[in-house]
Amino acid sequence: MGTGAILASVSAPSPIKPTPAQTRTSIWWLVLVIPGTLIGILWFAASGAWTAGVRAFTVPSSSMEPTIQQDDHIIADMTYYVSHKPRDRDVILFQRRKIVFIKRVVACCGETIVGITGAVYVNGQKQIEPYVQHTGRAFLGANDFGPVVVPSGQYFVMGDNRDVSLDSRSSEYGLVSAESITGKPLRVMFNPHSNRIGKNIQ
Repeated sequence: MGTGAILASVSAPSPIKPTPAQTRTSIWWLVLVIPGTLIGILWFAASGAWTAGVRAFTVPSSSMEPTIQQDDHIIADMTYYVSHKPRDRDVILFQRRKIVFIKRVVACCGETIVGITGAVYVNGQKQIEPYVQHTGRAFLGANDFGPVVVPSGQYFVMGDNRDVSLDSRSSEYGLVSAESITGKPLRVMFNPHSNRIGKNIQ
């Protein structure tokens, strides 16, 4: 399924009622109504209470599970990549058409990446990825792709929930430019369905 089909199903953002804690700090969560799995769109919480450069998001999809769970509320450093370059295995935020996405960097500029029966090879080396989840229901092309030589200023990204994540393996999704990378997720604040308070994102 291509990004166009998914984005076409996204409704206009609409505010929902803040919790009592959010009322005290004037936080309003913006809701994007989407099919609940593939692309890792983030909801943004705008608040004057946050320290400069730190922002809060809610993750409505499962594309980064098990690292980041659906409905996790996370905080991210929005200045980190001003002075740092993304590295292999970094979890990043990036923006397209004013929508924020979350994925993991799997290959950086100048590297060659290929997928063979679900395993990922970068520059000929099989990657050890303990954070990856396979559900056994992979979409066409998810397990076998490439080789792709990542050009300068671009990054090959994938979701940790490999069989359902729509990411750089799809030509319609493509690579992520350095200019579009906006932040580095730090930790989970909470999840209404599980005890994940303070979990580091790595």
